[in-house]
Amino acid sequence: MLQNCYLDSLAGVNVSDLKAVVYGIPGSGSTYVWQLVAAVLHDGVVKTHSYLDVPKTVPVVITIRDMRAALVSNHRMLFGDTPLPDHPELVRRCCDYAKHCYLADVLTDDYTSHTLWYESFVEHPDIIFDAVEQTWGAVTNSQERDRLRTKFSFRANRERSAIVTGDYDRETLLHRNHLHSGTNASCREYAGEYIWADLTHLLRRQLSQHSYA
Repeated sequence: MLQNCYLDSLAGVNVSDLKAVVYGIPGSGSTYVWQLVAAVLHDGVVKTHSYLDVPKTVPVVITIRDMRAALVSNHRMLFGDTPLPDHPELVRRCCDYAKHCYLADVLTDDYTSHTLWYESFVEHPDIIFDAVEQTWGAVTNSQERDRLRTKFSFRANRERSAIVTGDYDRETLLHRNHLHSGTNASCREYAGEYIWADLTHLLRRQLSQHSYA
C-alpha cells in the first residue's frame, strides 16, 4: 500500500500501488483537489508538480488556474506579503509556469485524465467528487461530501496552514500560510496593474491556450 503523499519522482515506489496522480500548476488548487481525492480513495494518491512516468493505466487529475493568479498565489505562499519581483526574475518564473502548462498538456494527451479548473471547483467541489466517481467508481453520498467539504474548507485549511512547521504538513500537504484570499481578483490587486500587465504579456500563449485571454 502506498500512503497518500507528495512525490517529485517515483524512486523507491511500487507503481502497482498507485491509484491516482494529481498534477497541478503551482498555486492552482492541486492541494485541495488532492485532499478530497485522497480522502475518497484512501491510499495510493500522489500529488506532484513534476512529470511522473507512471503506467498509462493510472488516471491523472490536472488542475489549471489563470496562470497569473496562480503565480501570484504561489509567490505569497513562498515569500509572504512581499512585492513580486521585476525583470529578470519575473521572466524566469513565467518560464517555469510555461513549462508547467506544457507538462499539463502532455499529461492530457498521454493519460486518462480529468482537467479541473480552479475557478470552477473552488466554488463547486462536487466537480471533484463527480470526477472521482466517474473515473474510479468511488461513490460519495451527500452526507460524506458535506463532511469532506467542511473538513477541507478554505477556512479550515487556512487555520491548519497557520500552524504548519517545517516545509509542509505531510498529512494535508499544506505549507505554512498556504492560503490567502483564494480569489483571482485579489491576486491581481496584490500584484498591481503594472506587474499584472507584465504577467499577461509574458504568459500570453498559455493564457490564450487555456481560454484565460
